[in-house]
Formats: sequence, C-alpha cells, structure tokens
Amino acid sequence: MTQNDRQLHLRIEALEDRLTKLETSLAAGRPEPEAPTVPAPSPLDEDFSITSATGMTGTHMVFLLGRSIMVLGGAFLLRFTTESGVLPPLVGFGLGLTYGLVLIGLANRVGRSQTGEGIVHGLTGIMVAFPFLYETIVTLKLVSPIIGGLALALLTGAGLFTAWQRRMRLLAWGFTIPALGLTVALGFATGRPILFSALLLAMGAGTVLLAYTRGWHLKRWLVAGVVNLVIFRLSVMAADQATGTSQGDLSAAAVQNLCLSLMAVYLGLFVYRALVQGRGARAFDVAQSVAVLLIGFGGALRLTEATGSGGQMLGLIALLAGVGGYILAFTVIRQKHGRGRGFFYFASLGLVFLLLSSRATAHGTVLSVIWLSLGLAMAALGGRFDRVTLRTHSVVYLLLASVQTGLFISTIDAFTAGADTTWHQPGLMGVAALVATAGAAFILARLRGERETNRWRKAPRLLTLLLVVPGLTQLAVMALVSLTGESPPTADPQIVAAIRTGVLSVLAIGLALLARRPVLQELRWLVYPVLVLGLAKIVVEDLRLGNPLGLFFAFGMIGGALILAPRFMRRPQESKVLEESKVPGNSEIQ
Repeated sequence: MTQNDRQLHLRIEALEDRLTKLETSLAAGRPEPEAPTVPAPSPLDEDFSITSATGMTGTHMVFLLGRSIMVLGGAFLLRFTTESGVLPPLVGFGLGLTYGLVLIGLANRVGRSQTGEGIVHGLTGIMVAFPFLYETIVTLKLVSPIIGGLALALLTGAGLFTAWQRRMRLLAWGFTIPALGLTVALGFATGRPILFSALLLAMGAGTVLLAYTRGWHLKRWLVAGVVNLVIFRLSVMAADQATGTSQGDLSAAAVQNLCLSLMAVYLGLFVYRALVQGRGARAFDVAQSVAVLLIGFGGALRLTEATGSGGQMLGLIALLAGVGGYILAFTVIRQKHGRGRGFFYFASLGLVFLLLSSRATAHGTVLSVIWLSLGLAMAALGGRFDRVTLRTHSVVYLLLASVQTGLFISTIDAFTAGADTTWHQPGLMGVAALVATAGAAFILARLRGERETNRWRKAPRLLTLLLVVPGLTQLAVMALVSLTGESPPTADPQIVAAIRTGVLSVLAIGLALLARRPVLQELRWLVYPVLVLGLAKIVVEDLRLGNPLGLFFAFGMIGGALILAPRFMRRPQESKVLEESKVPGNSEIQ
C-alpha cells in the first residue's frame, strides 16, 4: 500500500467515525414516532343492534325465551297438581308462592351483573305469580283473602325491592301495573275492599319512596290516583250505608280509619322528605296533599256526621296536625331552608288543619267565635314577630268568619238588592265579626305602622281594611234607610239609590282624608276604585230609575267626590310643593 493509499484509508475511517457520532446525536434528540391516529367513530356509525341495547346476543335471548316458557310450563303443572288434589291446597299455594319468589331472587342475583337477563327473570316471575294468586284466591278459593293479600304484598314488595336495588326501572313498572290491577280486582272479587285498599295505600307509599330515592316519579302519580279514587268511593258507600240510603256491610269505622290512614301516610312521607332529605314541596306533594285533605279528612268528617260519633277525636287530630304544621314551618323549615316552598307548604297545612279542626268540633256561633279569635291571634302574633304569613292567615280566618256570620251576604244586599226585596241582616254576630276585623286592622296598623316599607308586606293590612270598609258602609246604608221610616221590602227605590250614591261619595272622601296618615296610607289604593264603583252604580241603578231630582243629587254627590277626593288625598307636603310649582318664577323651565 502506498503512502497515498494509506492516507486515503485514514480519511475514510475518520469520515465513518464522524458519521457514526452524527447519527448517535440525532438519534438522542429525535422524538418518538407518533402512533397512528384512529378517528373516533361517529354516532351514526354505531351499531344499534339488540346486543348493544340489551347486552345479550340474539342466541342468548332465544335461550332465555325458551327457559321462560319452560318455567311457565312448570307453573301450569303446579296448578294442575293442586287443582286435581294431588297436592294439598296449602302446600300447592306455598309451592306456587315459593316458585315466584325464587324467580324474583334469581332476577336480583343475575341483575347484579346482567341487567337485561335479570329483567327477563323478573318478568317471568310476574307472569307466574300474579295469575297464580288470582286463580288460587278467586277461582279455586284455596286460601282466604287475608292470606292471599299477604302473599300479594310479599311478592310485590320483593319485586319492587329488587327493581330498586338493581336500578331496573322497567321491572318496577312490570310489578307496579299488574299489582295495581290485581289488588283492585281482588278487592271487588273477594268482597274485602278495605283490606286490599290498605294494600293499595302501602303500594302508594312504596312508589313515593322509589321517587325519592331513584327519581322514578311517574309511578307515584298513577298509584296515588287509583288509591284516591278507591278510598273516595269507599267513603261515599260507607256514608250512604250509615245514613240508610243504600244497603251494604261496609264498616263505617274501618273506612274512617282508612281515610285517616291515607292522610297520615302521604303527609308523613312529605314530612320525611322535608326533614330528612331537606327538599321542598314539589307539584306531586301539593296536589296529593290537597287530595288527601279532601278525600281523607273530608271522608272521615262525612262519616262522622253520618254516624254521629267521633267528631271530637277527629277535631283533636286536626288540631294537633295544625299546630304541628305551624311549628315545623316557623322553626325547623324556616331555620334550615328559609322561606321557600317547604315553609309555605307546612304553614298552609297548619292553616287548613286548624280550619278543619274547628269545623269538625264546632258549628254556628261557636265556630264563628273560634275563627274570629284565630284571626285576632294571628294578627297579633304576625304583627308582634313580623310574620307576614301569619298576618295573611289572619285575613283568611276573618274572611271565613264574615261569611259564617252572614256579614258578607248582608253587605252585598245593602248595595245590590232591590228596595222591594228583603235584605239579609248582619245580626249580633255579624256586628261582632265587623268589630273583630276592625280590631285586627288596628292591631296591624299599631304594631307595624310606618315600619312596613315593602308594598307586598302591606297587603294583609290592606285586605283587612277591605273587610272592614264594606261592613261599615253597609251599616251606614241600613241606618240611613231606616231613618226614612221605611225599610226593605217596602222602601222607596229612588231614596235607597240616592242613599247608596251618597254613602259611596262620602266614603271616597273619607278614605282620601284617612289616607293622609302614614299608618293608613294603604287606603289610597281604595279611593279610585270606590269612585269608579260610584259611577258604575249611577249608570246601572240611578239612570234606570230616571228621577230628575234623584239624578241631580246623585251627579252632584259623585261629582263633588271626584273633585275633592284627589285633593284631600294629597299630603300637606305634596300640596305645598304643588302650590309652589304654580307660582311664576318657581318653575324650573322658564
């Protein structure tokens, strides 16, 4: 090898070393190759097959169908052996019940991992158990209605518990609808409607709990509607039988207990929802509360009146419920959740139950005195502790007392009845109701007065004044008519019309003057309605009578009221500002 060749060889080796080092450095700094990106499947590309929907292949479903048919065949074999006497009746019934429970248990166990298969087992159990129960109770009469009812409750409870535990909504519907229909059918077929109505009530409680824990709301509406209808029908039948208008063997006491149970179960669940779960009242709670008060308490009250016994106990129950509703609303619910739906719900329950309690235990004058006392008490408590809810309830009690005493109808007669008809008179209790209502208005004005700034919080005081003002004007009309020497139905229609117009005109002016005081500023809202009422009265009554002299006085009085009332309604400060604005040079725009 020549010298040149040796140098060339050395240069090539140096070049190879440099290339090796360069490749090594590039390999150290080069990022890892990215994995090929696979586009996500579009929702339109998904396979909406039976397998993806149920988690089972078609072959598996055919297998389950065949097994379910074999299970049904075994149920018919069990019925044959029991009906033919091969097995004793109680043994056959027990085996059939066990057969259904085993299928429900299998649905529970399998549903832990395979929901679709668990539902199939549960539906198979329904097809086996419910027809078997009807046949053994009604057709074959192998067991008594009580034992059959207990078996029905056991199967339904086990099925709904399985559906709740494994979150199988379809299975819950599968047990609810057949059990609902079978319970109603057994109640009529066995002649034991009270027993199976109690089972319906238990089912209603179960569906409410399913709604609270799983959010399955629709089933409770369905079951509650059926329960309400059945118990309402039973209460009507029992009341008719107690009064002798129809024949039957329903126990009035048992039906009354059923009515009270309807009220206790649903209202108890609503209390549980508010206190334990801390949730407010929803549409179902309000609607079903109204239903159970009308059907439950109303049915019990009707049976009490029909039988003539149990009224005091019913009144005591309602009294305790009313006091409890107020306590829950103003203590626990208000402190935890504020003035939300739950607060108004329980406060309204307190109001309704106190009204029902007094209605169940008292009548006539005594009932009027109770409602007037409640109205004054609520006004005092609401004003003292600044509770607008209690002040509103005070108006409700006073309004009902006005209706009960006849003050309401006599006020209407004083302004609308003809002079040739007999008017209703308020009587002593009507005057007492008017005095009590005026006292409530004074209490609210005295305790709250100018401290109330919110317009809506002033509403109870305005409503109370709306009860007082018509009553006072009624007394004025009747007194002036009596001064003429005649009284309806022999009074002069033209004189009566003029008196009414004059009273309304003076009333508008008087309200305007009283509204100048801060504590009675709500009366400002009544001035213009009274003026409008006076004008309408002239058109309807005075013009119809057509007496020129009477029309002269009518138009003069209402015209004077239209001029004076707005002026008198202005406060001194407002009048001063208005007068200063009219002086030349004081206007802001020259």
